[in-house]
Amino acid sequence: MDSFKRKKLEKISTKVAILLAILICSQYICTGMYIGKEILVTYAASEVEENNNEGEVDPNEGQYIRLTDTEKLPIKKSNVGYYGSVKINQDYNGNKLSVKMEGAYYTFDYGLFAHANANIYYDVREYSQKYRYLTTYIGLNKTSTAGNGVKVWIYTSNNDTFHESGNQNWTLQNAETDTNRVIMPGQNAIFEKVDITGAKYIRIQVYDNGSNAADHAVFINP
Repeated sequence: MDSFKRKKLEKISTKVAILLAILICSQYICTGMYIGKEILVTYAASEVEENNNEGEVDPNEGQYIRLTDTEKLPIKKSNVGYYGSVKINQDYNGNKLSVKMEGAYYTFDYGLFAHANANIYYDVREYSQKYRYLTTYIGLNKTSTAGNGVKVWIYTSNNDTFHESGNQNWTLQNAETDTNRVIMPGQNAIFEKVDITGAKYIRIQVYDNGSNAADHAVFINP
């Protein structure tokens, strides 16, 4: 009986050992596949980011349209305080746009540069049902080292006399934020999101706050 029990226990122990070995191996294999997948995803993301900088691959294509894409969305009309026109993806010196984010200056590939006083008009009727919000970071370019800051207002209109000012033509859309907010040199850029659903036109206005010295307003990734 003792010998029989011993053999039975040995068989049970062997089966348990085999089962544990299978479980351990399976866990190792699954973990290895999972880690491998994570590495693959990370690598792919790096490729996308690198290619995206070259304008070849955009993982979010179709989810937005940039105001800097002048082929799809040309500026309808504009006026600026200095430098002749709105600058696309560069400052007045031809350098990349640079604004402060979280306490440090960073450069960006996409954005608008407009010296106050300025008005920028877009015809968005083709896109405003699909792309419901205008989002952008607003700040003063690194080149703005002095001055008393700017105020920025964003409007929509369904009136074809879009070029005219006045409440009868334009509805202020960033009224939920402080419309008297002043954006100062050296200040962190401010994120703005406004509803443009169904609008025919949008108007971005940069006010010089009484003095237009170095009022280098920029709109990052609009």
